[in-house]
Amino acid sequence: MFMPGVFVVAASVFLVCVVFTGFVWAKRKTGDDVRPIVIGAVTFFVFAILFENLFHQIAMILIPDWSDRISGSLFLYVLYGCTMAGCFEEGGRYFAFTRVIPTCQSPQTALSYGVGHGGIEMALSGILALLILAPEPFTASDSVFWVFERSAALLGHIALSVVVFYGVRQSKKRYLLIAILLHGIADIPIGLYKYGAITLRTCDALFAAAIVFCGLVAHWCFRRLDTEDCSTDTQKGKPGNGPPKNRIFSGQN
Repeated sequence: MFMPGVFVVAASVFLVCVVFTGFVWAKRKTGDDVRPIVIGAVTFFVFAILFENLFHQIAMILIPDWSDRISGSLFLYVLYGCTMAGCFEEGGRYFAFTRVIPTCQSPQTALSYGVGHGGIEMALSGILALLILAPEPFTASDSVFWVFERSAALLGHIALSVVVFYGVRQSKKRYLLIAILLHGIADIPIGLYKYGAITLRTCDALFAAAIVFCGLVAHWCFRRLDTEDCSTDTQKGKPGNGPPKNRIFSGQN
């Protein structure tokens, strides 16, 4: 019977605390409205787990040697992985902010959504994957870097959620492309590490630098977000901020 080591358990417990703290923080940010958190989690599962993997399977069926082509080239391996992750996850965010999340929300909605999106990823690839697939031996140093990398990923999801939300609120679709680009840049070190081109420590350092850059862009967007109320948005007639038409959840209870 598999028994996780003490450092695996310690890292998992810490990540559980991070997810729980993020949930409480996001819930307070939106006045106890948990819908953005739930929508973020569901969107990640649908777009990043279901749709992206389905696309990979279809590609391998239509192009029989597709997997060999990708795995045989470092450039194609990194380019394909980063592009697909960026397109599906940021596309999911855009869909959520334009068609699912209640209209006329404050910028805090983006923060809350990001916690849900990144939190479910942390639960699946940070906690569950660690408990099941942790290498032996898993040292104290490994535990620290694992928590660091997964926590940075959560911050990255929050930052990119703000960028996409800003583009939706300001009717500037180019910010979706910016978010896809930022996501791809952040994933480059991970792709290089998985291919065996760089070490784990180098990967974590480059990934952290990319997340800082994403955070700076998100901070710029957040400071410029229109924080006026719903009625003002409706009067301005901004696309995507008017009456709740064609939305899965309206702003009404």
